[in-house]
Amino acid sequence: MSIPKYITPTGMKIADELDLLYGFITSIKGICAKLDADGTVTDEDYESLCYTAICNCFIYDSRGNLAGQKLSTDLENFVIAGPNSIGVKERIAILYQIFNMWETLLEKCDADHTDTNYEALWYTATFLWKVMDHRGNILGNSNYLFKPGGGGDYRALIDLYYAIVASIEGVTAKLDDDTAVADTNYEALWYTANILVKVTNSAGNTKGN
Repeated sequence: MSIPKYITPTGMKIADELDLLYGFITSIKGICAKLDADGTVTDEDYESLCYTAICNCFIYDSRGNLAGQKLSTDLENFVIAGPNSIGVKERIAILYQIFNMWETLLEKCDADHTDTNYEALWYTATFLWKVMDHRGNILGNSNYLFKPGGGGDYRALIDLYYAIVASIEGVTAKLDDDTAVADTNYEALWYTANILVKVTNSAGNTKGN
């Protein structure tokens, strides 16, 4: 029997953080690939546009599994996290890529599906932080900014991780209910079976599996 993994405002193990980031990347890739293969979804370029064109990192989880890819067009800014550590530079770069992939995916869902409020509900209203890449580009919403060279506020980081988990749950549940999408197991595959860390935010709410 596996020991449950928890991230809370009072503590976070590096192994659990890496497992969570690994889950974020693999869930995004999995959702995109599943949309491309879904029989009633019109577009078949979700993975190429929302994952392959953006992801530029390797993440090793605590078991040595590898997620991510290296962009041949941006080798200078490629980062690696894990299997035993993650630096501030790597964390910020990966978060920026997650923001970018997720916003791109939800914008594409709005344009391609019956429901047209994926981005409004699960990016704009949920990602209430900003993150800056090394070039000074900023993604996200609200006022708090994660930026290269700054450690950032620990509570804000945990609250952001909680929000990403909640957003993956919300989007996959929404895809299951969307009449433009044939399959109804997005949540089962890419939230319940893949986000295998529980995160409690500073308000005491918990998401994850």
